[in-house]
Amino acid sequence: MFIVTPRVFFARLTEPEKVALFTACLSDATILRWVVEFAMSERIRSDNADLVTGLQALVTAGLLTAERQTELLA
Repeated sequence: MFIVTPRVFFARLTEPEKVALFTACLSDATILRWVVEFAMSERIRSDNADLVTGLQALVTAGLLTAERQTELLA
């Protein structure tokens, strides 16, 4: 389990992942809501159910692989 700032967490994403995520925000309000909520958080915990659910939504949307989700939560 880890606890980091949103900036540190988003820095773990690759540039193509960031571009895909922010592009998806333009057309998917659910993804936008997730990004905004986590960006406004003081800290992000890897065991937070909303984080796990949000990352799973990104996998379902084809923005991340399941393997990458596991890496981001490690």
